[in-house]
Amino acid sequence: MSILMASDNPLQKLIDSFPREMMVVDANANIKLVNKKFATFFNDSDVIDSSLFSHIDGAYLSYVKQAIEDYLQSKTAYVEDKFFKIALLNKGQTSVPGTITINPVGEIEGVASSCFSLAFSRIESSTSKERFYEMVRSQYLEMIFDNTSDAIFLAPISKNGVHRNFIEVNREACDRLGYTKQELLNLNARSINPQANLNRIKAYGEMLQKEGFAIFEAIHTAKNGEHIPVEVHATVVRNEFQDYVLSVVKDLRPLKKSESSQAIFGRLMDYSWNEIYVINSEDLRLKMANEGALKNLGIKKSEIENYRFSDLLVDTSTDQFLDFSQELFSGEKAQLIYETQFRRVNGSVYPVEVRLQLSQSEVPPLLFANVQDISERKKIERRLTYLASYDSLTGLPNRALYMDRLNVAMEACKRQQNLIAILFIDLDGFKQVNDTHGHDIGDLLVREVAKRLTKSTRKSDTVARFGGDEFTIILNNINKIEGVDVVIDKIMKNITEPFLLGGKEILTSPSIGITLYPFNDNDDANELLRQADIAMYHAKKMGKRGYVYYSSELSETEARKSKVESAVQNALKRKELELYFQPRVLLDSGAIVGAEVLLRWQSAELGFVSPVEFIPIMEKTGVIVEVGTWVLRQACTQLRQWMDQGYDFRLSVNVSAKQFDAGGLHELVGNILAETNVPADHLEIEITEGLLIDQSNDAIVALEKLSEQGVSISLDDFGTGYSSLSYLKQFPIDVLKIDRSFVMDLQQNKDSLVIVEAIIGLAKNLGLSVTAEGIEEKWHADFLKARDCDEGQGYYFARPMPKEEMQHTLEYAKFHGLPVVEKKTA
Repeated sequence: MSILMASDNPLQKLIDSFPREMMVVDANANIKLVNKKFATFFNDSDVIDSSLFSHIDGAYLSYVKQAIEDYLQSKTAYVEDKFFKIALLNKGQTSVPGTITINPVGEIEGVASSCFSLAFSRIESSTSKERFYEMVRSQYLEMIFDNTSDAIFLAPISKNGVHRNFIEVNREACDRLGYTKQELLNLNARSINPQANLNRIKAYGEMLQKEGFAIFEAIHTAKNGEHIPVEVHATVVRNEFQDYVLSVVKDLRPLKKSESSQAIFGRLMDYSWNEIYVINSEDLRLKMANEGALKNLGIKKSEIENYRFSDLLVDTSTDQFLDFSQELFSGEKAQLIYETQFRRVNGSVYPVEVRLQLSQSEVPPLLFANVQDISERKKIERRLTYLASYDSLTGLPNRALYMDRLNVAMEACKRQQNLIAILFIDLDGFKQVNDTHGHDIGDLLVREVAKRLTKSTRKSDTVARFGGDEFTIILNNINKIEGVDVVIDKIMKNITEPFLLGGKEILTSPSIGITLYPFNDNDDANELLRQADIAMYHAKKMGKRGYVYYSSELSETEARKSKVESAVQNALKRKELELYFQPRVLLDSGAIVGAEVLLRWQSAELGFVSPVEFIPIMEKTGVIVEVGTWVLRQACTQLRQWMDQGYDFRLSVNVSAKQFDAGGLHELVGNILAETNVPADHLEIEITEGLLIDQSNDAIVALEKLSEQGVSISLDDFGTGYSSLSYLKQFPIDVLKIDRSFVMDLQQNKDSLVIVEAIIGLAKNLGLSVTAEGIEEKWHADFLKARDCDEGQGYYFARPMPKEEMQHTLEYAKFHGLPVVEKKTA
């Protein structure tokens, strides 16, 4: 028996009196002590010294481990109202759902300081608001509130500017402010902080809603009228009934009275990795700076007051900075965050992110600047920008940059009334070169072909690589078609000359497709590229070393395109559209956590029509708005049915830019969620980078409103476009989806590997989740899992399937004990 189990152990007596199941656990997660409630719960006297993790339902093991790890790192009380299950060791290992509270044990004789208590509260089917209040009071407040030197307040979160009364306070709060507990429960945050600027209160409220926490200074007024300077750490605590604000309030009077407070504060500042500055708000002179700031700037501590904060900023005067900071002084914002550049004493410049806050507890008020050197972040951003626009193997523009230049060339062509030629080039026998000589020789061949293509064209032309052995060219300012023939002859001659690579002579030749603008009566850059591609395939069919000009007779798809455009108008009315679902799984466990909703069309007239074919036509004709509404409603209806069967996961639905342009999308989504009784956090809206690039006001408002409702936003095909970090910081993005092309090309293209790793690293730094598409082989999943990618989807796990097959998949997984997220028992 553990020494802790001794009957005269004061801790044993304490926890035996606790109304909930409670245990004491050491830093290695071994159970050292249980109260009578837990002894009855386990019905097993051998539980002492066993691992806590052996009593946790496997589906929640990683979650509980993370919670304990977080507590051990922070050594602060941990409260979690999410469900998890504990499996009993007797009678068939029955799972009992509940919630946990983790608290420090404190200094008790015979108990290691690293030990902590874990309280468990069962969640019965009769869970109610009263039960939640009871849980909070008994589990958290009774154990923690009255054993801390900080004042603690719990109140329902304010709505529409109305402050709600406290529902719980601790003894320190009462003693500090001079109220009885009952008196304090009749007050609210505004009552004890009457001098606060209303704009500032609003700003901190918005920060709480958005980020879930806020740290700020305030002046509390005691019952006797004394003004008490405090530092407030406010955190949002959420549950299914109500959102609450838990405020831990530190009394700053001892610090401000201490003669050595500046020295203490300076030491605390020096622990920060960032540059920290304390600034006089009237003239912007620096009062203090930490060691990191002094070292980075190259100045001595004794020189600090010789500098103004504006002196450090590139191209910013004192007046300009004060104008910029007015939102802080007026109370409109609690914090300003912006990027700028700092200048060192030696004149060198580096990029920084500045976080400014105002403290009005001093006269004059002080500005606090937390400055992070973002040089590495900017390098990553530049690298991502380069990788998003250029092919690193050849240095040529990639598809994204090529399409930009093609659109520019088309506009210039209209003004100048001349021609441009679009060439699509594919190397003959390239696969054989790779198979025979290896991919290294294949890469060398691609590089040399790029050089020869560039040599064959003018500086005003664009040569690009689309991947593999595919190249595209824009020939600008063509006066006669004969001019195109001259360039093609050069290309043919230069590419068919032998290549000496790695001591080997390599032969290849190009197949070239050409389309002219504006000859083919087409104003769409993608369509022009498609025409050149079609012509190239016809050239290949004719044999090696050939070229073909596009004409309408080449494309048999034109007639079908017209038919699709006509038939798609009535596809919804004819009930020809159907939802398919492709499961999304957690890569670390294989659990099904959701599915992407995909649209399929089985036309009575045309048969099966590929989404690649009909989605762009729906976009072009505007049908996508009506169809998109139908998809959202059907998806949520189906999700509700699965939830009622006990499955609890989310669905992701692709939303078109046209749907945002139509306006009112957030209201539509809110209404559908209400109609179908689906929680907002079970729906994920997928958007593309194109929507963010356009930055229409309707789209921005809709995204913010959707995020406020609790709907997740995922950015699809990230890395294929501009991939700007500014979009990720400006918009409420929760998930980055890695495009399938990068996953499929991991083994063949080093660029894809670099991009995938960069995207995952970027997402983790920004606190975003990552989902990879196109996982078709086990090694894909292993590779992504090893790099901390969260979720994946692809044929390796499951193909897109109709709802009936998805139903069978869920039932099969549940029946065979495979990982699948099930509904949490109420």
